[in-house]
Amino acid sequence: MLWRANGVSRCPRCGGVMEYFIEAEGFNGRRTVRHLLRCRSCSYREVLQEVRVYRSPQGILVARVK
Repeated sequence: MLWRANGVSRCPRCGGVMEYFIEAEGFNGRRTVRHLLRCRSCSYREVLQEVRVYRSPQGILVARVK
């Protein structure tokens, strides 16, 4: 569980400042996109949302994982 102080997300492990970033990886026409918070001090990571994008004959499918 993350906590906020003055609008800044804090790490549940060490209390350091968390930074928001997006990570994407893909292969064989599939891509996974993750929205994360990461602690600058201890590198603790919290996945906020994970989305998978697929290419199919009907078009592009987007599936929310988390």
